[in-house]
Amino acid sequence: MQLELGGKNAVIVLDDADLDAVASAIAFGAWFHQGQICMTTGLVIAHEKIVDALTEKLVAKAKHLPVGDPTSGQVALGPVISRAQVDRIHGIVKDTVAAGAKLSAGGTFDGPFYRPTVLSGVKPGMRAFDEEVFGPVAAITPFATEDEAVALANSNEYGLSAGVFSQSVGRALRARQPAPHGHPAYQRSDRRRRAAHSVRRHRCVRETARASAVRRTGRNSRTGNG
Repeated sequence: MQLELGGKNAVIVLDDADLDAVASAIAFGAWFHQGQICMTTGLVIAHEKIVDALTEKLVAKAKHLPVGDPTSGQVALGPVISRAQVDRIHGIVKDTVAAGAKLSAGGTFDGPFYRPTVLSGVKPGMRAFDEEVFGPVAAITPFATEDEAVALANSNEYGLSAGVFSQSVGRALRARQPAPHGHPAYQRSDRRRRAAHSVRRHRCVRETARASAVRRTGRNSRTGNG
């Protein structure tokens, strides 16, 4: 069996980070290959002191990146894999805006070409925070304390990669530590992890039982084929 698993990969941006460097890194991480990479930067958790300035820099980059057919000239973003995926991306963006986030850039498409998108004010419970978009969408969430930032980054069931931006190595390393068990954000993320574990465990039990039935009967229980 080969599994290609998804990721809702987060970066934490501390208030001492070099915002020009951060904006360039996030633009590449979020929009390279139209966001169709399992390690795409889908969630930007930025300190409340610098979140507006960082958002402005990402919006400027999004507005200046050319989108279109790669064979027609120099473009930064090409097509999304299918119309169904375009519809899914757009649905997540619209639902997130309807839930209270701000569409700061993008959010439009022409055929299979979805423009680089910036959503700001994204919170847990919104689709762009909770789900893997697999499209060129950077969702920005502010935080006040480093404990809160780490809890937010750990608050869903996804996660193949993560990063911390800071000009202090020591501070970035400290920011990687989990929030205290008594922290409200930790409790929320812990409940999410336990719920996700329960879903995965029961799914595993079902698939194991089905595999055992296949071995006993010598055929596929869904199709009847050998």
